[in-house]
Amino acid sequence: MTSNREENNSGALEFFSSVKNDAWCGRKSGSEYEWWYFDALSDDGDEVISIVFLDNCVFSPAYNLRCGRNGAAEVDEEPSSTPAVAFTYHRDGKPVYRSICEYSEAEFEASDEVTICRIGSNKFEYKKASYGTGFFVQIDLPLSRRRRLTAEFEWLSIESNLAAPSGSEAGKHRWNLVSPRSDVTGKISIVDRRGKTTKQKFRGTGYHDHRSDDRWMPDAIEEWYWGRAHFPHTTAVYYRLLEKGNPDPVSRLMLVRDNKLIEYDCEFEFDGSTKTSRFGLSSPARFTIKADEITLNVENTVVIDSSFFCIRFRSDISLDYNGQIEEASGVSEYVLPGPLKNKWLNRLLALRIGRNGKSALIP
Repeated sequence: MTSNREENNSGALEFFSSVKNDAWCGRKSGSEYEWWYFDALSDDGDEVISIVFLDNCVFSPAYNLRCGRNGAAEVDEEPSSTPAVAFTYHRDGKPVYRSICEYSEAEFEASDEVTICRIGSNKFEYKKASYGTGFFVQIDLPLSRRRRLTAEFEWLSIESNLAAPSGSEAGKHRWNLVSPRSDVTGKISIVDRRGKTTKQKFRGTGYHDHRSDDRWMPDAIEEWYWGRAHFPHTTAVYYRLLEKGNPDPVSRLMLVRDNKLIEYDCEFEFDGSTKTSRFGLSSPARFTIKADEITLNVENTVVIDSSFFCIRFRSDISLDYNGQIEEASGVSEYVLPGPLKNKWLNRLLALRIGRNGKSALIP
């Protein structure tokens, strides 16, 4: 059954698609967080890029230990933050570059009126150019072995502004599907310890969203599946969100065709197969999503990033839309926030995050 706007927002999640609302919401408490997520698959499907800007890093040990030790009430009284930037680049089934770096609160700048954000020397901004409108992203991060990664990308919007927000209620996870399809171009430069520079170009199709919540994630979300794929005539985005204390998940399938978004109630069917990350987290390997006369088959084939609480995949996805079948590569993710409460796992997570301009001890 096709969902209407009122039904879709009556639960743990408020969903919309708005460039205007991509500006920073403004932090009101220490537990509140928001992030801006960008990803792209190359035209040949061999390369995957993901970039995340976080105003309060949900996987930062400093943030999670503070929330877990003090509780929401005390954290709210002291709205300090731990901003961070994460970058991953995956090619031919293997991780090539990965960097997550925390910054001081003073190194975070963002506007609550226009879409612009700076964290350290990293920045993204929504701008208009003669050849298109979209997001201009600059990255400057340390890598292991005393290397440095700089990159410039353009996410030029093909699909955007598809559904206006209904409000900004507290106690909900807010998901702004800003631009489900973008034309992405860019270049990456790596400077090694001897000063030698290696450059490469990127071209593909990408996705951008913006999420926020005023609750500590492990207290609010039990588990979360989401993913997206770009087919020749359709963009598909799906999610299955299970809120803490609620046995009934909220599941939706969104299809964009001719720059119009249609939302569907859907059912997830898991076949029991799993994939396990090197950190021991298991996720369904194959599942089917059904809504009306639509079927989406997802097979998570290659792990492109993982940790104790999440796995991100490059996936093979097929869409059966009223008897017309299309196939594409996509990006899927499984998130299990519970381990973020474990202080020992947080100590291990700390080894994978760079600080003070230095790379992480473990990439």
